[in-house]
Amino acid sequence: MDARLFATVFASVFLAELGDKTQLATLLFAAEGDNPKLTVFAAAALALVLTSAIGVLAGAALSQIVSPRALSVVAGLGFVAIGLWTLWRAWSGACARRETASEPLVSDVDDDARPPPRRRLADREIVVADALHLRMDPVP
Repeated sequence: MDARLFATVFASVFLAELGDKTQLATLLFAAEGDNPKLTVFAAAALALVLTSAIGVLAGAALSQIVSPRALSVVAGLGFVAIGLWTLWRAWSGACARRETASEPLVSDVDDDARPPPRRRLADREIVVADALHLRMDPVP
């Protein structure tokens, strides 16, 4: 086993998973008082192992068709595209709010009088919320 490769992959995946929705879902399941912690850990660990296995198998299969360098370029461009898209959405959304806002962005209104901001839930968050039987208000 290549220790350097092992350390690189471990550090990359470990850092990518910290604070991820998967970790938060696991945290929520473990926080439920009735759920045995060992069962939550085993299920989450198995799910991560299986998704990693799928990634390894897909990468191995793709490397037979496409060069690893091309895969790296496509993956890098994909991450850049997602980053640019996220920045564009955030910037255009802020500009649209600024142009159509009926009140100033910063106001002296008592924060306790304002309702909390609402946001749309991602598909995986909805599944986790349903699994935990959490009641969330739908966003129109």
